[in-house]
Amino acid sequence: DGRSVVNSMINYVTSPIAILANPQYNITDTSDIFNNEELFASYVKTWSEHIDSYKSNKNKYLLIKAEYLKSYVSKAAEDICEYMAINLDLSNIKDYVGYKVLSKQAPNHILIKNNKWQDNFSKRNVEIFKDIAGDNLINMGYVTDNNW
Repeated sequence: DGRSVVNSMINYVTSPIAILANPQYNITDTSDIFNNEELFASYVKTWSEHIDSYKSNKNKYLLIKAEYLKSYVSKAAEDICEYMAINLDLSNIKDYVGYKVLSKQAPNHILIKNNKWQDNFSKRNVEIFKDIAGDNLINMGYVTDNNW
């Protein structure tokens, strides 16, 4: 869900570890991004352009949504292997991929359960997101229309 991606991006770029590794990330308070309409819109646009790029090249990619990977690790791995025409023993796949494993290996890149977009987006943020990327949310099946 692009709303979760944008929320996660904003929380990541303001985190101490991201700022230490990327001094150009000089905003340390998420509210400074959420309250800056132009800056917030740039994050939404980045996500939307990423999705547009996928759509224009979708015959070259296999879309695996994070929600699907989280709920169906083994099936997602099977789908990937089938798409790539490779034969792997996937009996222990959950030992190597999935949210539990990834959260240990890259904790700053895993969505924090108690930090949801609904808690951070203002009404104006929602309007901006709908204007820029509402169609992509609909096309990807995250919402059925822009009444969210």
